[in-house]
Amino acid sequence: MELPKVNELPAFVYGLKGIRDLFGVSTTTAQVYKKTWLAPAITQVGKRIVINVQQAIECFSAESLREYRKKHNGDIGIVDGGE
Repeated sequence: MELPKVNELPAFVYGLKGIRDLFGVSTTTAQVYKKTWLAPAITQVGKRIVINVQQAIECFSAESLREYRKKHNGDIGIVDGGE
C-alpha cells in the first residue's frame, strides 16, 4: 500500500470515520486517538468532529517520536559526526 503525499490529502476529515481512514485504524483506536494525542488537531461542536489533517499529521509525528524515545531510552538515533 502506497501512502498518499501530504499535499494530496484533504485539508479536513470528519468524524471517527475520518480518523479511521486517515490513520488506517479501528473505531476503538480512533476514539483513543481522539481523546489523547490527536486532541489538539480536533474541533468538536456538538456531535460534529472536524480534524485538521496537517495538524493531525504533526501530532502523529510528535507521538511517534515520543514512543520511539521511550522504547529506546531517549536515543533518537542521531549520530554526531565524531568531531
